[in-house]
Amino acid sequence: METQLAAPPRPGQEWLRAVESQIDAKRIIKMLRASPQESIRRLSGAWTLDDLVITNARPFYWTRESIDAVFAIADKIPTDAQLNSWNLETNAVWWHFEAPLPLKTTTSDVPIQAFSAAWVDGKNQFLDEGPTPRSSKVFVCICWTSDPFKDNPSIRSYMVCPSQVWCWHHGETIDEMMARIAREHALQYGPGGRFAGETIVGEKQFKHVSLVISKFVLAALMWLTSKAPVLTTEDGHVERHRRKEFDRVLEPKEKLDYVKVIRLRRQERHLSVNPDAGHREYGFRFIVDGHVRNQPVGPGHKDRKLIWISPYVKGPDDKPLRVPQHKVYLVNR
Repeated sequence: METQLAAPPRPGQEWLRAVESQIDAKRIIKMLRASPQESIRRLSGAWTLDDLVITNARPFYWTRESIDAVFAIADKIPTDAQLNSWNLETNAVWWHFEAPLPLKTTTSDVPIQAFSAAWVDGKNQFLDEGPTPRSSKVFVCICWTSDPFKDNPSIRSYMVCPSQVWCWHHGETIDEMMARIAREHALQYGPGGRFAGETIVGEKQFKHVSLVISKFVLAALMWLTSKAPVLTTEDGHVERHRRKEFDRVLEPKEKLDYVKVIRLRRQERHLSVNPDAGHREYGFRFIVDGHVRNQPVGPGHKDRKLIWISPYVKGPDDKPLRVPQHKVYLVNR
């Protein structure tokens, strides 16, 4: 008999949602891999790759403000930026979002609730730190929607469901990656393709989601790993029984000890330089605009590293964050 999800996290421990959704992701992939339905079995390779990523991923929980802040600067990422470094303590991540991302990847009206990603080699083997040539490294990106079956009592409810998948090769710029996945999408779903004639998200929206999420990833990495990080990670405690369930269901190489909680770094309040001018009290926080530098690095300056110049969040720490409004996209397959 399948174990049901634990009770909802207590207030102040919302990061446990990341553990629960990753457990449920493993369960839905197990269900899909065992399905006798032909349309599902045709995607067996995708389910195997999803399973590989989930099993090796460390759970992260993104707070609402950290999501909004990254979206506010993601558009500044240049499309000639390369994916050439990671700089996190794990090669695979499960990012659960407190607020679903304002993007749609399916015919159902459900947003993106989680994102998983991992470095794999050309044969879809998970990469631990090792001597694999960087040219063969591939970054697998998988979007997970919130439960599309929650209103259908005849179908087992899951917290998340896999949707859009694409790969980003090490050293590729965003432009190069986008051109390649457009060709691959046409080969898969165009005339004569393996999935020709199926009702899917169109190429235009597939490319849009890939572009937005890829910029989000680069912006997040830039802010997480800069010398003065705008985003911070904290260890979120996981109770023993949840850790045991996670380790039993996912069977990871390393046992779960905590969830990484991603937050906006707290800022010190800065007084006015001119003491006679006083200082203004704000009823909210806001992001003071900065800019991205695509810095040449490495031998011959052939690689590029994104550097974010002078970012900071202004306003009292106990006030809500105000960010520019972003568009919500609805896609009909």
